[in-house]
Amino acid sequence: MAEETKEEAVQDIDPADFDLPDTHAVQALEERYIKASVLKEVLDKKWPKNAAMITNLSYHIIIAPEELTSTEIRALQKRMDKAMESLFATAEQVQDGMANSIPSTAKWPSSGGQSLYNVDLPTLQQNFVAESDKLFVGDDEIDITIVEITAEHMTTRAFTDIDEIERYSLGPQNANTMRLILIPQTFSWGELEISARAVQALFTAFNISPGFWSTLRLFGCKENAAHESAGGFNEQVVSSSPSLSEDDESFNMSYTTKHAALHGRSNVYNPYSIRQMGLHHKHDAISKSNTFVILNPCDAVTKRIQYLPSSVSAADIHVLVLGVATQNWNDYLDYLEVQCADTAKKAVLANVTENDAHRSLNVQFQDSQRIQKLQDDIIRVSHMLSLNSSIFTSLLSSPPSLTLLTNSAISTLTTQTTIIESRAENLLRRLDGTAMLVRSILDWKALETLQASSRTSAELAQLARDDSVVSNHLARKATQDARTLKTITILTLVYLPASFVATLLGTQYINVHKNSASEHISIQVSSNLWIFFVLTVLLLLATVGGWLFWEWRNKVFDRTAAQREKGAKIV
Repeated sequence: MAEETKEEAVQDIDPADFDLPDTHAVQALEERYIKASVLKEVLDKKWPKNAAMITNLSYHIIIAPEELTSTEIRALQKRMDKAMESLFATAEQVQDGMANSIPSTAKWPSSGGQSLYNVDLPTLQQNFVAESDKLFVGDDEIDITIVEITAEHMTTRAFTDIDEIERYSLGPQNANTMRLILIPQTFSWGELEISARAVQALFTAFNISPGFWSTLRLFGCKENAAHESAGGFNEQVVSSSPSLSEDDESFNMSYTTKHAALHGRSNVYNPYSIRQMGLHHKHDAISKSNTFVILNPCDAVTKRIQYLPSSVSAADIHVLVLGVATQNWNDYLDYLEVQCADTAKKAVLANVTENDAHRSLNVQFQDSQRIQKLQDDIIRVSHMLSLNSSIFTSLLSSPPSLTLLTNSAISTLTTQTTIIESRAENLLRRLDGTAMLVRSILDWKALETLQASSRTSAELAQLARDDSVVSNHLARKATQDARTLKTITILTLVYLPASFVATLLGTQYINVHKNSASEHISIQVSSNLWIFFVLTVLLLLATVGGWLFWEWRNKVFDRTAAQREKGAKIV
């Protein structure tokens, strides 16, 4: 491109083509992509009140009262370059010692093969940029493999450098070549081991359909099982370009297969996990070349690709990937069937006799939870198989250049998948019966427990009634004892003064004499009477003192015991 054309970046267009007044100018900005929001902001400042408008967001046709000057265009371009610098890496690709710059509008997914969908390309580009961090690794972590197969030989190349990938993408695309781009994943929910810049370089060079984005976004780093149920056939786009034969048309197609695999983790309920592979097939009828992009290829696919013959066809790649995606489902269902049989055996052989229910009935609520988990696993298997079946159905109606070679193999895989689906449905019905039996047993067990609880409650109530009768009897006995003690106390009060007087007179400290002559009665008090009172007071003090000492000793003992108990609890 001439320096003057780069500087102006303006092409005048006849306003008459737009049926506009002569006072309006129409011009197009070429070559470099300018973000619509930035362009609109500039136009609104230059011509307020919406005097200018953009009619195309891909390369921008501007209708305005007057043309933008070259200075304004350069300023606008510099501003856009700065804004886009953090979003897109400039693809500097070197071929034969000369650097060529690829415009942003020419980078995937803003361009590529035909797409089945009416895609808003700028929005698609924004989504690509927004999700790149979750989908791809950095430029220094790339680890992909590209296999090229011709009639003469097969070449396998590992790429770990972004510059090497960009140079490869600009290299010659030989005719009659099958190219396999294998992009692994760091782990099941990890990033694809390719950078966003490398994706754009390769997908742009090989004209991959933008619709492949719908498959690509199912991969990458995830925090949960998002997109797990998505997949199946994505798109099939037949090119409108001329071909050399009616039975050989150029096309793009993509799909996501699901397959079961042992994950190798210990202490996990289910040793299998459901994984996915993404595939895009670009066929060029003119050059007789096929380009495959395989996302997250499993080990079996990677190993089998190493031993492909030079006579391999595009249909063989589809059969290889779909065959590997089909082969482990029976093993997974074998495992699930064993788990279902164990649970069913436990439920069927459970002893539910009334006399030995609690000891022999070993079906628990955890068994119901286990059945629910098995049902969920089987439903997931059925759904994944139906997604794979959609791929087989779509391939059977694919372009003739592929269908002629895949009909027999795909029909076989379709039959196998249908049988596996039927097996999963049968297993699910059997598990429904087991679930009903387990629920019935748990309901019976709950009823038996409730009845036993009712019996226990009745026994406790009877014991309470018996205890009440005993308590009433004891209360009556206590009342009788109290009445007897009251009678004894009253009698004691009656006889106590007489007893005291008799005792006092018996001490000989007081003597009663009767004069026989005069018949007078005289009372003589001994001079030692004070001894009686002294001894009485001393004994009284000793008794009260002993009682007080005993009470104090008991309080000290109780306080010490309480402190020891408190210290033991703290320790």
